[in-house]
Amino acid sequence: MSTSRLHLLTTDQYAPLIDQLARHHQPSCSQFLGWFLQTGHSTVDTLGRSKVYSTHPDPGHIPSDEPVVIIVNNFHRLRIYVSTESYLDSHGSITDAMKEQAQAGDWGGEKVPRIYDDDLQSLYERSVELLEPVLLEVTNQWADSGLLFHGLSILWQPLVNALYQVSDYGPCHMFVKPAQALLESPLDSPYPISRLAAKDVTQVVEKNKILYDSSYVKDCFRMSTALRNTHGELVAWGYTHRDLPIGGLHVLPDYRRRNLASIVVDDLCNQQTRFLLDHAPHADTVQYYLQSLVEYPNLGSTALFERLGFIKVGIGMTWTYISLRKED
Repeated sequence: MSTSRLHLLTTDQYAPLIDQLARHHQPSCSQFLGWFLQTGHSTVDTLGRSKVYSTHPDPGHIPSDEPVVIIVNNFHRLRIYVSTESYLDSHGSITDAMKEQAQAGDWGGEKVPRIYDDDLQSLYERSVELLEPVLLEVTNQWADSGLLFHGLSILWQPLVNALYQVSDYGPCHMFVKPAQALLESPLDSPYPISRLAAKDVTQVVEKNKILYDSSYVKDCFRMSTALRNTHGELVAWGYTHRDLPIGGLHVLPDYRRRNLASIVVDDLCNQQTRFLLDHAPHADTVQYYLQSLVEYPNLGSTALFERLGFIKVGIGMTWTYISLRKED
């Protein structure tokens, strides 16, 4: 990879990067940060396999009012965070028109649609101006092969649409909740609460809307919740993705409308809070967040997380698969 714009960070530079993200860029960066926090605990996407780049040589320099692009290159996917996301998310308002465009994935071919007032729009434009050549530099190495943008802020999707042939676009609401303390009184469960086990992988994979690799799903079981009936059969479950969002939430049809999804989420929140308190840097002074990504059309899950006290961040995130670069 050319480093004309990007600086390859060494592993000993990750600590100041993580510190800045944790202290000044949550909750917008919480999923991006989650990849770093689970590194060393997860068995997929390890540091030796992935490379981290920044447009600034100092990993501790991540201002929220000037753009810096950070990329985790997992070779099969790119995780991208632009430092201005937190400022734009917290100071901008999401209009109905923006929501409609985000759901449709259609900005009329504009790289930088007009979505903010003057000051914020200027910051947005400067961010896109920096991001565009960085994306082209990184993606040029794939030539005509496909690539996944993993958890990309929808703010940058208009640029992606203008640069590439998009073969799949999956907009999601980003829900977060402060990881302040363990729930002292979790919801009562009519079924024993346990963890997902290796024997459950096939069923969990088959029931998930997205067909994940079974080895990835099994790795997600490290922080998971399983409710089983008297015969030991799964009736409801959920797990934790590689970058810490709650995922794979599922209740079998015959067991729905019994509050089981809320029980699963509550238990996962306790496990994730415990993980953050035990492993996240400065967890005694830094506010960390629990998170879930819910597809735009999924009204049931949206209502569930709102009822459980989660709030939306910004316009959301997308998992976007590109197949070809557009011709100039």
